[in-house]
Amino acid sequence: MSTPIPVIVNAHSHSGGNQADAVRDALAAAGVDAQMHAVEDPAKLDDTIVDALATRPACIIAAGGDGTVNAVA
Repeated sequence: MSTPIPVIVNAHSHSGGNQADAVRDALAAAGVDAQMHAVEDPAKLDDTIVDALATRPACIIAAGGDGTVNAVA
């Protein structure tokens, strides 16, 4: 059994927030087991990233603005 791929989405970002459903649907169509994390409070972004890393995934996908993508990187 593989570890789901965390997808961290800044729910308030114009870049990522509006695309969360499309990202989830595209990943599902490709057979990717994605675990969506919609971050409502920017102050909780770091905790969300740490929690996602705790599962030791092969990768993490970030959707949002520059701040979200840079924090995940």
